[in-house]
Amino acid sequence: LGDIHLDMGQIQEAETLIAEALAINTSILGSGHPENCELYNHMAFIYARLGELEQAEAMAVRSRTILEDPGHRNDSMMGMLHESEGEIALARGDLDTAWASYRQGRDHRLVAHGPNDMRTLKAQVRLAALTDLRGERDEAFVLLDRAVSGGYWKRDLLETDRIFAGLRSDPRFKRILEAAGDNRANR
Repeated sequence: LGDIHLDMGQIQEAETLIAEALAINTSILGSGHPENCELYNHMAFIYARLGELEQAEAMAVRSRTILEDPGHRNDSMMGMLHESEGEIALARGDLDTAWASYRQGRDHRLVAHGPNDMRTLKAQVRLAALTDLRGERDEAFVLLDRAVSGGYWKRDLLETDRIFAGLRSDPRFKRILEAAGDNRANR
């Protein structure tokens, strides 16, 4: 349920639910169990969005510590970790590190899930926004086109997330919104 709130941009609600799930998991499995990585990554992302960077980094370190164990290596979770680290870097104002982290995250998601999985597509869309912030608008639209061609359907996120503000003024963005809307209707 926390994932749903997070996807809807309801950060406070997501924080409450995911923190509760993490507390339950760690009490049962222990803090170093690989099943906690997804929750640590979610909390790192949430804390970064809330500007609580020390807590965000602590959660990312917990996840990385588990995932660096060769027996716990998981490309999907590594992708999620890189995305969380990207959010932390973005909150710190380090656009280049944020972009590099999201690119690594997207690449791990590609390995784990393929190009048309929603987890990969979400990372691709976020990477597109960061690419635009770096001044590479045409490349940003290449990435967005690939995402909607692959089935990305979260039009509402494209319309409301502040990271897409610069792209919204470009006439090409309307085509991206229409394609995402069509994808949603055809799901």
